[in-house]
Amino acid sequence: FDREVQDEFDLQREIAAHVAGALALEFLPPPDGTTPSTRDPEAREAILLARHHLNRRNPDGLLKALACCREAVSRDPEDAEAHACLAEVRVLCAAYGLVPPERALPDARAEVIRALTLDPTVPDGHSILASIRDRYDWDREEAASGFERGLGLDPNGALGRHLRAQFLSHIGRHDEAIRVIREARRLSPLSLVIRSEESCLRILRHEVGHAILLGDGLDAILDIIADVLPERLYETAYALAIE
Repeated sequence: FDREVQDEFDLQREIAAHVAGALALEFLPPPDGTTPSTRDPEAREAILLARHHLNRRNPDGLLKALACCREAVSRDPEDAEAHACLAEVRVLCAAYGLVPPERALPDARAEVIRALTLDPTVPDGHSILASIRDRYDWDREEAASGFERGLGLDPNGALGRHLRAQFLSHIGRHDEAIRVIREARRLSPLSLVIRSEESCLRILRHEVGHAILLGDGLDAILDIIADVLPERLYETAYALAIE
């Protein structure tokens, strides 16, 4: 990476391509003869770059992730993972107020259903659809089944565990929610989003001391939650106010 690049986006693309090449063995067809969800290498690169932007959890990152997912879908319309990633980004765009929910959520639902139609074994697809059914349909029974399917396909999926922890909190199973989010943090220890989610759940469970151990004080924790989990800020601040 010593050569000059014209802008940050070019550099990020170069890094994503390098990572994709380094991990090439991961994307070879498995022994059973099935093919991976993503076939087009440039679509794979776009998905990797989308994940990079998505993890930044700010409006600029989400909009760049949206553009990358659209590029991946355009390059390979039959790629289930690209549709699932696009659905996740659309849900977050609604949560962050970047796109009106009444527009973003039907699009997100259509994308994730398309993903699961193309490949019903995409774990994140089941988890994202379950989250939509939990938060926006209030269909808790279908949501619970969807999370079980997603985690059954990938027991080590950090995203599936994160979304399931939110679901468990919504239905009042706080102890289990904390256990699940701790498992997600173990699987993805560098994720600021998952660490912030655990702080939220600890505060909602009136375990403020444990939440402080995850950050640098309550003010810092609330600032981070406002940045990376804005949809969780109100209930977290309210829980602190009545503590």
